[in-house]
Amino acid sequence: MTSKFLHSYVLIFGLLLSWPSFAEEAEQPPTPDRLPAMPEVELEPLGSEPGVDEAAFHEAFRQIASELSEKARNSAEATKKVELQLAAVNVLLSEYLEPPCSRRLYGLDTKVAAEQLSSQFALVDRMIAETEEWLGEASKLEGLPEDWTPQTAAKLEALKAFDQGLRAYLEVAEENGAQEDPREAASRLSRLLESEDRNVVAAATLWHAILRSRGGNARRGIEVLDYALTDLPHLTLRYAFFARLLRCQLLAADGKHSTALALLLQVEERCFDWFAKPEERELAINAAAYSQLRILQDWYARLAPEQYPEEREWCADRMISIITDRFREDSTPLLRLRQAVPTIAETPESVTMPGRTLSDEPPAEP
Repeated sequence: MTSKFLHSYVLIFGLLLSWPSFAEEAEQPPTPDRLPAMPEVELEPLGSEPGVDEAAFHEAFRQIASELSEKARNSAEATKKVELQLAAVNVLLSEYLEPPCSRRLYGLDTKVAAEQLSSQFALVDRMIAETEEWLGEASKLEGLPEDWTPQTAAKLEALKAFDQGLRAYLEVAEENGAQEDPREAASRLSRLLESEDRNVVAAATLWHAILRSRGGNARRGIEVLDYALTDLPHLTLRYAFFARLLRCQLLAADGKHSTALALLLQVEERCFDWFAKPEERELAINAAAYSQLRILQDWYARLAPEQYPEEREWCADRMISIITDRFREDSTPLLRLRQAVPTIAETPESVTMPGRTLSDEPPAEP
């Protein structure tokens, strides 16, 4: 057993020993509410330069999508129209919608007005409708490669599934005011779970599990997720990592708070194996620690003050310890998805994409 895993087990054992027995009678009257405030956090920087303005960064992606769509409409080649429009849809779903999706994974304010999100989804829907029309026309052309139409149709269906899934996840109403049904969105995403593209599978699994768990159905989400300590495949690192955090959060939602906290302590240790880059590893450990705080906060709220004063005090003490050890006084950065949806329709090489931190793009399939 390696020293770091021994350290992990010591931490867990200490945590369990420090947890007071529910069977013990409280000798003191209930203590006042002393739960600490959640620390200030922010998503990791997006651009290559420190202090990049996130709004400007994503406005650049919106502009890229707009230019791609304009090129599609002006193209004389039927196949090129479809391919450019698919790339535009992919950019909007992957990049423009990533910040609100990442923030919501941490229970944070999305910082995007509902009207703005609704407008973007309406734009994506119109672009998808155009693509469907153009694809129907292009598929009738003679001399097309045999696999072009089925492969292009598969890309379109995948992007439609993610569009529906993210709309349901962010709870953005359609133009007619109707809300996307999470069950229908989850069902459409489930069709992507057998994709040959592992990034598509990993992203679909994450959003599928979240939507399945809506309405207090934590176990339905847990059923489709890997175990929290299963090795993370490098190609799907971020989607898979957030899926591990999600499993712990759902276990807590199902009443297994102590199990979830113990697993998250081990997830922190496993980050040394999963993340090769120290700066990325720190962000991931911060994310796991913040997940512990959210679970402790929820546990504290569920415990009746009159019945479990010592248990509530333990939760508060544990939160204070984590905040003191891991979080800064100003604002602590957390790992972000980087892409809400993987690259399904490639952007033309002539298009310059904004720079990123840590790595420019997710690794390609071997």
